Amino acid sequence: LTQEGSDDVFGDSSKGASTETGQATTSFEAYSCFHLSRRILPHSVITRHISGKKICTIKDLLRDVKAPDFSLPDIEQDIVVFAIVARKSEPRQRKPGNGNGKKKDDDGKYMVVSLTDLDYELDMFLFDYGFKRFYKLSEGTVVAILNPNIMPPPPGRQDTGRFSLVINSDDDTILEVGMARD
Repeated sequence: LTQEGSDDVFGDSSKGASTETGQATTSFEAYSCFHLSRRILPHSVITRHISGKKICTIKDLLRDVKAPDFSLPDIEQDIVVFAIVARKSEPRQRKPGNGNGKKKDDDGKYMVVSLTDLDYELDMFLFDYGFKRFYKLSEGTVVAILNPNIMPPPPGRQDTGRFSLVINSDDDTILEVGMARD
């Protein structure tokens, strides 16, 4: 089987949807605890890229990231957040003056991606190079987000405590694990 329309994150051909024994591709992803209808990255590749990192769920983030500083837990490891892309907005244009004066190669577009763990939901904003690299994420994709930044609530809404994740970089910060079965 081949994959159409997906970027090869690691530059190798090790990701495939079929197994060596020809069995069905539905599988359980142990790190994310999601059932996959189709795997994009082999479990061994995911293991290699997240070894030594702390796995956080959306529930963990909602519990640990609090006002007034809205920061990730203070640990000495990198953090990986597993989630399912629930929905995404159309690309939006930033309002003039929101770019802190920097304009190099930035066309001002961004996107809001809603992430879920099937119990809780959290928004992730894709800005700058992060938008250019990851705007094609499909709904239903299980993703592993490496070291996301936290964006506090906008001015006037700090009382809600509703923070978001932010991806500004086009580094390999999001890995597409597979398609969620549920």
